Amino acid sequence: RERDPLELGAPRSGASPCSRQCPRAQELRRLLDEPLGQHLLGQFTREKSKSSLPALLCWIDIQSFKTIETQALLRCTALHLQKTYIAEGATLAPTSAPPQTNAFAKLASASSSLGSKAFKDAVQDETRPRDPRCIPAEIRRKINTDIEVESFSTSMFDAAQRKCFTTIYDQIFVRFVSSDAYSSVVKATRQKHVTATDFEYFEWL
Repeated sequence: RERDPLELGAPRSGASPCSRQCPRAQELRRLLDEPLGQHLLGQFTREKSKSSLPALLCWIDIQSFKTIETQALLRCTALHLQKTYIAEGATLAPTSAPPQTNAFAKLASASSSLGSKAFKDAVQDETRPRDPRCIPAEIRRKINTDIEVESFSTSMFDAAQRKCFTTIYDQIFVRFVSSDAYSSVVKATRQKHVTATDFEYFEWL
């Protein structure tokens, strides 16, 4: 059957390169299902983009969270995920790269063609502090609220997982596909078992 976009880890709609119509996004999703794929992707991330590692770990942990069947374990694991990835001051808060914009061209255009008000607006927009976390504040608030009211479900982190997937795609996967490690994934078997220590997880705690 066709994967649901929620299951794929991609946005439900829009022109994102991570939409379910994108073969590369589907390839990444399959890679994340492979224990060896996870391992090599984690190694590559540690070496080439260590700041992106929390997004990968977060996606994997949420995927595991979805398989929990008992309410007590669901609650305990949700609290762990919140503390590790979602809460203010979280140990492994996933971050995203700053947007690539040509600030000078934007400001020059506003100043020459749209007048002083547009220029001031453009300056304000370019200098406004940006949230470095890849999981937006509104999603974090929703998760925190669900936990506060004891509303636990296997889908409560889905929106956060989709954001992590997009970060993994943009910051890791697009470079990973041109690496030797990617070639190893294509040729290798599925025999390696992955644990958190494969990613030096505890270095971040």
